[in-house]
Amino acid sequence: MSLRQADTLLKENVDLQKVKCRVGCNHCCKINVDISNGEADLIVSYCRENGIKINRQYLEAQRNLTIKTRSKSKQCNCIFLSDKGTCKIYEVRPLNCRKYFVQSDPALCDPAKHRKGIVDVNFQADTEILASAYKSTGAPVGLMANMILHSMDKTK
Repeated sequence: MSLRQADTLLKENVDLQKVKCRVGCNHCCKINVDISNGEADLIVSYCRENGIKINRQYLEAQRNLTIKTRSKSKQCNCIFLSDKGTCKIYEVRPLNCRKYFVQSDPALCDPAKHRKGIVDVNFQADTEILASAYKSTGAPVGLMANMILHSMDKTK
C-alpha cells in the first residue's frame, strides 16, 4: 500500500464540495492516531531530511495518554502540528490523517466544547479496504508516539 494509492482513491471518491476541513482547522490533530512502522520510518526520515526536530520528551508524554486524558493534556496536539495550525509533515502524513475528512461544521470537532457533538466524517470504503489490507499483512501498527519513538531508536 502506498500513500499515493490512498491519495488517488480519495481524489477519485471524495466529494470535495462536502468537505469542511480548511487550513488551520486542526481539532483532528489532537486525537490518538495509529500508524504503521513503515509510516513511522517514512516520517522520521522526512523529518531528518527536512530539518524538522522531533521532541522525544513530548512523544514520551503522549505515550500514556488515553482518549479521556488526551484532550485535557498539554501534550494533546500532534507533535507535527505547527504553531500556525498546519501539518509540518503534510506530504508524508499517515493514512489515518489522509482519510479523515469532516463534512459538518469543523467547530463540532473541538472536544473541549463539543464532547458529545456529532461530527459527520467522510467514509470511503475503497480507502478503508486498502488500509485494512495493509494492516492484515502483519506490519506492526500502533499509537503514533510509540511508533515514531521506535523508529527513531532503530535508526540512531
